[in-house]
Amino acid sequence: MISARYANERKQFGKTIGSFGLVAGKLAEMAITIFVGETMGYRTTGLIDSLLAGPHTDAELVDAIEEFSVEASIIKVFGSEAIDFCADEAVQIHGGYGFIEEYAAERLLRDSRINRIFEGTNEINRLIVPGTILKRAAKGQNPLLAHAGHVRSELAVGRVPARGSGAFALERQVVEFCKWIAIYTLGIAVETFHVQVAEEQEILGELYEIIARVYAFESVLSRVMHLRESSDERHIAFATDVLTAFGPRAYGFCIHTARHVLMDICDEPSLSSHFAAIDRLRMDWPTKVIEAKRRIARGVLEAGGYPLD
Repeated sequence: MISARYANERKQFGKTIGSFGLVAGKLAEMAITIFVGETMGYRTTGLIDSLLAGPHTDAELVDAIEEFSVEASIIKVFGSEAIDFCADEAVQIHGGYGFIEEYAAERLLRDSRINRIFEGTNEINRLIVPGTILKRAAKGQNPLLAHAGHVRSELAVGRVPARGSGAFALERQVVEFCKWIAIYTLGIAVETFHVQVAEEQEILGELYEIIARVYAFESVLSRVMHLRESSDERHIAFATDVLTAFGPRAYGFCIHTARHVLMDICDEPSLSSHFAAIDRLRMDWPTKVIEAKRRIARGVLEAGGYPLD
């Protein structure tokens, strides 16, 4: 990672710039973004491989890819925007040198821009994700509407997903909270707009953001739990810190965005009841995000790049 190398070499005020909190924070965010993106990629390709275990025809291959078109669109959007984010932060870390062609950061920023356009613009892919989910629900290919009804009835009487036991019990509960938030909000959108929901691009874009965060959060949690079965303590510690830094923000984003979607599509008096339902999925989650990010940054600086390479 050119940013880590530069942060280790460049000095200001007698110290390497990597020792400054805000620069270290940038390195940590870059590493978190990479981990989340590659984790969703690993999960999705693993699911496709499992579906295609054993001999299969070309038609079965096409069907398998179509089955995971939603996940593929999420990965495309996240990955292309992750590249842009990391390239932009690399320029920022390099300061004025980031604009000079002799430094790699300048080229990375120019080259990254096309990724949000080709292979389907990110705007198109943002519409594909909720649009495909809702289309499949209308055809009876997924149980979204039944799930939405169940979630609404449970929240109406104050029941929420229970916390289990064992490792990451709290994190597993919060992931379920995020799923309920997504399902609830999707259900209200369908109930409000019916088939015309396909024309509400701004609403679909916000629904995409919730769905993508849920998929990313659940993927990261699943990978962390899987890594705990390995013997590489360094990888386990790094992944756990990513979960600590990413999870609470993903959860908060889901709640915040769902409330804003509901404000846009609902009027009083129903809005108050919808807010009350979402608020039942709101909980305090005390975590030390900054401490986790500091450890991640130290790992990046010590490795001279992404620690899991």
